[in-house]
Amino acid sequence: MRYVVDNTLQPVELEDVPKMIASHSLILAYMDLKEFLQIAPMIGVKQSTIDLLCMETVHFRSSYYLAEAYVFGIFQLVDVKHIMESSGRIAIFATTDYCFVVSADPDNRFVSSVFESALTRCKVEDLAVEKVLYLFFDYLLMEDNVALEDIEFEFDLLEDRIVAKKIDEEFYKILIKKKRELFVLHNYYEQFIEFADMLEENELGLFKDKRKKYLKMMNTKFNRLKQNTLMLRENLVQLREAYQAFLDYSLNSVMKLFTVVTTLFLPLTLIVGWYGMNFTSMPELTWKYGYIYVILLTIVVILLCIWVFKRKKLM
Repeated sequence: MRYVVDNTLQPVELEDVPKMIASHSLILAYMDLKEFLQIAPMIGVKQSTIDLLCMETVHFRSSYYLAEAYVFGIFQLVDVKHIMESSGRIAIFATTDYCFVVSADPDNRFVSSVFESALTRCKVEDLAVEKVLYLFFDYLLMEDNVALEDIEFEFDLLEDRIVAKKIDEEFYKILIKKKRELFVLHNYYEQFIEFADMLEENELGLFKDKRKKYLKMMNTKFNRLKQNTLMLRENLVQLREAYQAFLDYSLNSVMKLFTVVTTLFLPLTLIVGWYGMNFTSMPELTWKYGYIYVILLTIVVILLCIWVFKRKKLM
C-alpha cells in the first residue's frame, strides 16, 4: 500500500513513487523487500544500504544508519506471546518527504495492518513522517504491556509454588526459559530505543522541531517497555534467590535430621562399646537381669535424648 498526502490519502502506483518524491509530495508506504528494491536506486538509496537490508541477520540492534538525505533502521520483530519465535524483519526509511515501512517477508499481514491502522488513526491534515512513525510503533507494540503483565502473573504463580513447596525438577527449567525470554525482550526494545535516539538527535535536520514531540513520545514508550522488562528481570532474580533459599532450607532440614539421628546414637554406641569389652569383673555379665537392664538403659537414654532435643527445638 502506498499513499500520497495532498489533503487526502491517494493510492500511488509503485512506478510513480520516485516522481512523487521528486516533487516533494509526502509519501507514506508499506511495501515488501522486492518492491522496495525496484525503486531504491531511483530515490537515492545507497548500495551499501541495500546490501545491509538484504543481509540475513538474527541479531538485534544491528543496523542504524544516517545517509545524506535519509535515516533507516532494520528491526527484528518478536511476538511477545511466543518470544523465542521470530516474527520477521522490517526496515524503516524516513526523510522529510517520505516514510517507508519495508517488510523482508513477502506477505506480512500483521505489519501491513499495523501500518494501515497508523494512517487511519489521525486526520489527514495532521499526517507527517514523525507522527506516522509514532503511531506505527504504538500499534506495533500495543499488546506488549499486557504480555509483560502476564509474565509478571506467571512469576507470582511460581512464587506461590515455592511457598507451597510444590517444587519439581521442571521448576528450574522454567526459570531458565524465562531468563532467556526476558533477555530477548530487553534487546528487542533496546533496538527501538537506539533508533529513536538517532531520530531525536536529528543530525540531518530532517524533522521539524514542532513535531519532534512525537519522536520523544515514541522514545518514552520504548523506554517504558524496557524498564518494565528490567523490572521483570529483577523479579526473576528474586524468584531464583527464593528458589535457592528453598533448596538450602530443604538441604539444611535433611542435614539437621541426620545430625539428630547421629547424636541420638552416640550414647548408644558408648553403651555398646562399654558392655562389649566383656571384663570378668563386670557385675552385669553374670547378673540374671543384666541383659534386660542394658535394654532398659538404652530405652531410657533414647527417651532422654528425644526429650532434650525437643526441649531445644531440634526436633
